[in-house]
Amino acid sequence: MADAKIGYGTTFKRSDDGTSGGVMTAVAKVRSLTPATLSRDTKDVSHLESPGRFREFLGGMRDGGEFSAELFLGAGDLAYETLLTDFTDDDPGYYEIETVSGAIWGYSGLITSLEPPTINIDDELIVNATFKVSGVPSWTAGS
Repeated sequence: MADAKIGYGTTFKRSDDGTSGGVMTAVAKVRSLTPATLSRDTKDVSHLESPGRFREFLGGMRDGGEFSAELFLGAGDLAYETLLTDFTDDDPGYYEIETVSGAIWGYSGLITSLEPPTINIDDELIVNATFKVSGVPSWTAGS
C-alpha cells in the first residue's frame, strides 16, 4: 500500500481567545484548505573578491505567508459571521489546520480577504477567506 494520504477528515479551527492556548473550535465544514507557503528575503553581500565570482547571500527576514480556506456555509451556520468578526478585529486571531493523521499547522493571522458566497440555484454556498500569517507559524507532525 502507498504511503500517501488524502485530505479527508482535515479540520479548520479557530481559538476562542485569539491565542494558541485558547479553546479550539471548528469554524465550518471544509471544502479545501491551502496552508501557508513560507518564504524569506535574502541580502546580497557579494563583494569584489567573492570566491569564483559567485554572488554571496545572507538570510533576511522570514515571512509566514498566507493561508486560505474554502468553507461550506450551512443552514444556521455562523461561519461567515464569525469570520466577519475576525476580519474587523485589528489583532491577529489564532487558527489551526489539523489533518486526519493529527498533523497541525498553527497560525496567528489576520483575515485579508473574505468573500461572501455566490448564491445561485444549483450550487452550494462557499465562503472563501485568506489569512496573512503574523509571526512564527507552528508545525506539529502527526502519526
